[in-house]
Amino acid sequence: IAFTGTKNTGWGLRFFFYGSEQLEEVGNITSTINRKSLEMLPVDNMFEGCKKLRKIGHIDVNANTLNAVYSGCESLTGEGLSLPGTKDVTDIKGAFRGCTSLDTVSFEDLSKVIFASNAFNGCSSLTEVYLKGIKPDSPLQDMTSMFYQCTSLQRVRIDGSTLPAEVRSMATCFSYCSSLLELPPLPEFTSDCEMQSCCSHCASLTDDKIYKNIPEKENNYGKIRIN
Repeated sequence: IAFTGTKNTGWGLRFFFYGSEQLEEVGNITSTINRKSLEMLPVDNMFEGCKKLRKIGHIDVNANTLNAVYSGCESLTGEGLSLPGTKDVTDIKGAFRGCTSLDTVSFEDLSKVIFASNAFNGCSSLTEVYLKGIKPDSPLQDMTSMFYQCTSLQRVRIDGSTLPAEVRSMATCFSYCSSLLELPPLPEFTSDCEMQSCCSHCASLTDDKIYKNIPEKENNYGKIRIN
């Protein structure tokens, strides 16, 4: 599939294959606005709901948002997955939500991501994730339900010594990750961070270091942990 033209209208490749439930394979995707250019294209919801999609060719596009791009692609595996350039991506909300066959994923760079809620929600075959570019000074703010019900997930690796200090929500982030063995180190948060049910029903988790940096708040009963 080749996209021609030199002007980005703002719509990009959003919803291009949305809801194509019988689609099983997509070849290489090229564009005159490609990885060598400085311009980026949004690819939000591009393959959302493609339940039978199992293979995607090379995507020669730099993306700035991946919101729900592969959401509901139940047959897509790590071997068949192809990603656009991610070095300028700021939004991966729901990117792989419900990708129940996805066992692995590799990113070029996530150093500019701000919003990541529900990114891997329900990826029940995923065993390990490497969030390349995530460091203490990264702008990441929202990790709400990011790995919710990733029942095979054992660990999440990052580049830095801790998760970003700017994170504002990790509510239900690892909830029902029943195979999780360890957590990425938490930072000294710069402000309040929502942590409710962050690690609820993590039946295999034995690492208690998460509690050392969870913020405390005052209420009528004194100081409480926000967990």
